[in-house]
Amino acid sequence: MSINHTKLLSGRAQVVPYANLTADRYQFLALGQAEPNLGPGANNSILTISTNNTRVWSNSITLSSISVSGNITANGLISATGNVTGGNLRTSGLVSATGNITGNFILGNGSQLTGIITSVSNVVNGGSNLNIATANANVTISVSTVGNVAVFSPTGVKVSGTMSVSGNVNIANISIVNTTFTSTDSNGNLILFAGSGGIGIPAGNTSQRPVSPPIGVTRFNTITNSIETWDGAAWVTSGNSITPGTIVDQQITPDGVSNSYLLVQPSTAAGILVAINGVNQVPTLSYTVTGDTITFSQIPMSSDIIDIRFITYLTSISSLSNYSGNSVVNITPSGNIQFTTANNLFATMTDSSFNVNYPVSAAGNVTIGGLLTSPQQTKAANDPGTVGQICWDSNYIYVCTASNTWKRTGLTGGY
Repeated sequence: MSINHTKLLSGRAQVVPYANLTADRYQFLALGQAEPNLGPGANNSILTISTNNTRVWSNSITLSSISVSGNITANGLISATGNVTGGNLRTSGLVSATGNITGNFILGNGSQLTGIITSVSNVVNGGSNLNIATANANVTISVSTVGNVAVFSPTGVKVSGTMSVSGNVNIANISIVNTTFTSTDSNGNLILFAGSGGIGIPAGNTSQRPVSPPIGVTRFNTITNSIETWDGAAWVTSGNSITPGTIVDQQITPDGVSNSYLLVQPSTAAGILVAINGVNQVPTLSYTVTGDTITFSQIPMSSDIIDIRFITYLTSISSLSNYSGNSVVNITPSGNIQFTTANNLFATMTDSSFNVNYPVSAAGNVTIGGLLTSPQQTKAANDPGTVGQICWDSNYIYVCTASNTWKRTGLTGGY
């Protein structure tokens, strides 16, 4: 006789002999009677059907899928050949599934999380968490209850603390706002840059200098073509400042016969101080100087002591500027001379030309020894212009006779 074995058999003693059971009349048996070989179950065990269709006690469950509306909590293995879906998943063992694992929180040490794609928005371990549920889709990392230690966004990564890297870091461009580089090495807090190419520093004209910078700020001045550093009171230009020279002292032992002697360097009569036996001599009256030769008006005696001190010296500079640095005469490395006024390059002089970028006015006459050259221009009758301006093209000469008023005369004839 066929018995519907899908119905629960447990809990009550028999009321109908087993031989009298029919397909629609069920026998309720005590669990020990229904499964005499089952034996007592352990704590936290459940009654399941084994692969040979017998009931067994088990502390783990393997199903084709697990889906609950609440939490899934286990002390052992949670295993399914399909999906595992629930609220919070908590287990001290493994969560194994060939399908998807879905939950609000998955709590565990994560030591064996492999090949799993989840829809979780938070991964938590103690006071640290990884959060991807932000409104702007950023990924935030909090460590030891300190929030937003690192924030990953589509535009970059922001780290609120110190980031230490033991290896190399390859970076394209770095954008830094109000940040100080600090070295903690043992070489006197030096910051070293390797390589043989060079380091680019900020560059700009004088009016673009930073306001109230800290001491040591360095930049390249495009007006003076030099590096300048703020010393706390003024911008100090390196390489183009005039350094005081050294006064040279020379003693001459006369031979009692000659009145001309060689100097250790060229000078002028007014550029040296001459004393004979401690008595100062008058320039041009007591002596004259031509190049590196001094000539006395009287022949010194061999017992005289002649002392000469050079009070002039030569120095080389490549730039002259006013105090504010906005007007400069600068000599370029190629030998050209640039004239800058109010931060504007007014003119450049080369070995063969003098190029002026702005109008030149002369109260007197202008005499030209060569040819007057100008690019051809065509003017309409009402084009902008200033009285006295002249230009030409291949057909006409144009003269501005009043403000924004031009007249022309044709070029005729030929060779």
